[in-house]
Amino acid sequence: MTDRDRDGRQQAPDPYWLERLALIAAVTDGRGCLPPEMRRAIVSRAGGRPDGGLIPETLAQFVDRVARDATVIADDDVSALTGQGFDEEAVFEAVVAAALGASLVRLERVDELLSVGD
Repeated sequence: MTDRDRDGRQQAPDPYWLERLALIAAVTDGRGCLPPEMRRAIVSRAGGRPDGGLIPETLAQFVDRVARDATVIADDDVSALTGQGFDEEAVFEAVVAAALGASLVRLERVDELLSVGD
C-alpha cells in the first residue's frame, strides 16, 4: 500500500497496515458482548468522529473520558456503568474500543507530523 503526501510525492508503504486492519477488525467485529455496531461507534467517537448516536449517553461520557485520559477512570466509573446494566465484560470491551479509537487518531497525527518535513 503506497500513499502520496500533500505534495504528491510517493511515500514508503506502511509495513504495519495489514496488522492494523486486523487489530481493528478483531476489536470491532470479533466476538464480544457489545454489538459490533456499538464497538465500531465507540472507536469512531474516541477517534473524534461521529458515532451515529449508537452509544447510550452514560457509556458515551465514559468513552470520552477513556479517550482523553484513561488514567482518571476509577472503580466508581465502572460501578456507574454496571448500575446502568452493562456487565464488566461490556465495560472492558468499551475501554478497549475507546483506547483503539484514541490511539488511531494519535497515530494519524504523528504520521502527519513526520511527513511535514519531507
